[in-house]
Amino acid sequence: MRTRRFPGFALTIALVAAALPGVASALYSYEGSDYSYDFGSYGNGWLANCDMESDGNGAYAKYKLVGSGDQHRLEDPNGSQSGCGYGGSYATYIYSHQTCEDQAWQPDPCGATVYPSW
Repeated sequence: MRTRRFPGFALTIALVAAALPGVASALYSYEGSDYSYDFGSYGNGWLANCDMESDGNGAYAKYKLVGSGDQHRLEDPNGSQSGCGYGGSYATYIYSHQTCEDQAWQPDPCGATVYPSW
């Protein structure tokens, strides 16, 4: 039985994959039931923040973008009602994000800081 080989096939697949823009797989940061997650691709990165607790405390995401040391804040504008707060489209990657709960007169508890891989 003879088999045919296509030596250029693997090279073609590698070149096509390299030409596609980076796409992130969403990473989530949780603080209780509140969460934030990233999505999109390079030049079109987005962040969502969702307050899922009806406790009177707002939820927000602290995040940084690649190429900037600045920390930003994204809130869920409607609190624990249906829907999330969205930020983007960022012309770069989201470097990191972390979900926190805004508690009056005490330090805000925060979930893990996550680092998307694009």
